[in-house]
Parts: sequence; C-alpha cells; structure tokens
Amino acid sequence: MAAVTTVTLIPRTDYDFSGVRSGRVSIPIVQRFDVAGALGLTLEVRMHEASFPDGSSAVVTAASDGFTPDDPGRHFLQTEGADGEAIGAVTLDASRAAPFFRALSVAPEDVGRMLAVLLEVEAGEQGGPRFSLSVELAVRDERAAALAGDEIEPVVVRPTPEQESVSGSALDRVRMAMISRRKSRYPRWNEIVV
Repeated sequence: MAAVTTVTLIPRTDYDFSGVRSGRVSIPIVQRFDVAGALGLTLEVRMHEASFPDGSSAVVTAASDGFTPDDPGRHFLQTEGADGEAIGAVTLDASRAAPFFRALSVAPEDVGRMLAVLLEVEAGEQGGPRFSLSVELAVRDERAAALAGDEIEPVVVRPTPEQESVSGSALDRVRMAMISRRKSRYPRWNEIVV
C-alpha cells in the first residue's frame, strides 16, 4: 500500500506570454481538485525550459477553491491561510535556471475541500516570459497515516530466550554455508586478468 499518491495536475505545458508588455496576467491553471480527507499535500512544480526578459516573472500559487454549485459562475479562490500567510507559492524568474524544481508543502487545513493552482505572470517592457511547466500533487491520506502510526508491527523481531537455541543453530548453518561457498564457474569482476 502506497503511503503517498502522486497525481499529475498539469503535464509539461508550454506557456508563451512574450506578447504581453508591461502588464500582469493571472490564470487559474487547476481548479476544483478534490483533496477532501488529505492529511498532507505537496505541490511539485517543475520548470523545464524558460526565457525571462528583464522585469518579467511568473508565480505558481496554491489556493483554496471554494466552488459551490449554488453560484457556478464565480471563482471563490483564496491564496492565504487563516494566519494570513500564503498557502504556498514559488516565483519563477531569470534568477532560476531551468531545469528547476520546487516542492511546496501545503497544509490541508488551509485548502479545505478543493485545491486550485494559479499562474500569475508579470511582463516587463521587453515582453513576458516563455517557459515549460509541469505540476504534480503528492497526497498523503488516511492509509498513509495508518502506516505512520503505532499500528505497525515490526517484521523482524528479536528471538525470545526459548527461540534462541533454535535460531542460533540456524544462524550457525547459514554462517558455515557462507564460509564454505563453492568456487563459481565464472570469474568475478576482481578475478578477471587481462
């Protein structure tokens, strides 16, 4: 049973904002991703290739998505947790050489039931950036919590005094088998002479 499930939110995708001059663009690139019941979330952001003109940057931000079917035309996106801090964000700019990877820990209590990922791009006077980006989400859930708790029983345990005599003789037989190993028909790497 896997402790963590990894989901590709965005496969490698090329983004081209070179036509934007001295402006800002904000795009939700993932919306309404159900994370109910998650005990731990890690957003894995990869920038594969990039070109950032002076003054341009991109920010990948984790957000809480408060979508409701009562008002489906509105976007209820929150980028800050209850403490007022950002839920999770990474800035991509000319100071980050591609390939670049960043894992963002996202507190499930800051996200709620659904996760969104926003891409905010700022363009300089020479234009906006061009880059390839992929995003994955590692989710730790109840199954993983059971693995991390006290419910785990060790696979190998120390033998009891009654078992010592039985296990001792078995260990002696294994030890003797290792010592009196027959010479192999094939030479080992350190036995080859050229």
